[in-house]
Amino acid sequence: MENSYNWEISITLGPCSNRPAGDHEWSFKPNGGITEIKLCRGGVIDSITFKSVDEKGNIETSNKFGGDAGDNEHVISLNWPEEYLMKISGTQQTYANIYCIQSLCFHTNLNKYGPFGPTNGTPFELSMKDGVIVGFHGRSGIYIDAIGVYVKNSADLFGPSSHVQILTPQVNTGMMMNMDKPIELGPWGGNYTAKPWDDGAFLAINQVDVHVKNGILLGIQLRYQTKNGNSVNSERHGDKSGDVLYRIKLDSSSEYLIGIMGYYRPIEANGGFEAVCSLSFYTNKGKYGPFGDQIGMFFSSPMTNGKIIGFHGRSGDYLDALGVHMEYS
Repeated sequence: MENSYNWEISITLGPCSNRPAGDHEWSFKPNGGITEIKLCRGGVIDSITFKSVDEKGNIETSNKFGGDAGDNEHVISLNWPEEYLMKISGTQQTYANIYCIQSLCFHTNLNKYGPFGPTNGTPFELSMKDGVIVGFHGRSGIYIDAIGVYVKNSADLFGPSSHVQILTPQVNTGMMMNMDKPIELGPWGGNYTAKPWDDGAFLAINQVDVHVKNGILLGIQLRYQTKNGNSVNSERHGDKSGDVLYRIKLDSSSEYLIGIMGYYRPIEANGGFEAVCSLSFYTNKGKYGPFGDQIGMFFSSPMTNGKIIGFHGRSGDYLDALGVHMEYS
């Protein structure tokens, strides 16, 4: 496992929260595998602490992230590397006028731990196909306001001949780690069998049009730059009849998309089927959005040193699901 903790090949997912930045940002990038998670909670997650152990048996303990309250303490112990984290899920809720993490659940290759805390809030989950969670990040004040994970591909972490049995449940991304060609990630969203589409991969993305009505994202349209310098418009994915059109213009010589985050949920006007209702677009310079109300199941594309060069997904009257084509230098 000599490449285990080369953080340059880790993937960043999240953090999941629609609470704006400004709280204390924290990160735990250990030199070994995660062996313990300690939660303190009341009505929400008040604090979280992590432990890890490296190949020499050295134990590393994180700071306590969050506040000092919480009458209930939960400790999860993992026998690394036989047991390792693969996914976290939970709910978010407004508590004491603060939008924060209400509950958490930890999924390993062997067990599910939790949920810890009430579960009537907005659900989210963070995972990657063939991924192992190797670290955490987030924001906190007196509560845990946002949480995200660092993930590595299991083959990069354990190696192809490892004694560790890689057990991979079905999760909600399509990550592959072949960096020689564009990587297709996602799509994320509803499972309704709407019409699939794929714009393909291009040199750059110059413009994103987002159509929103009554706080719900209806559709998107992209303007791409081809390798010969021409501009081409994609089809409109979803409905274009929104009350509001948001247009993101990108100077591809200096700004490019690196990730998307959003929410999907059942839409009554979509026959009760799930569709993407909110999107945020992240570039190497900042964030655009959110476009649409952030209610429902959270999703996020991996935030890495890559560049989004195309989109794919499923759509009908709404944008049912959205994925990306990533290019890595």
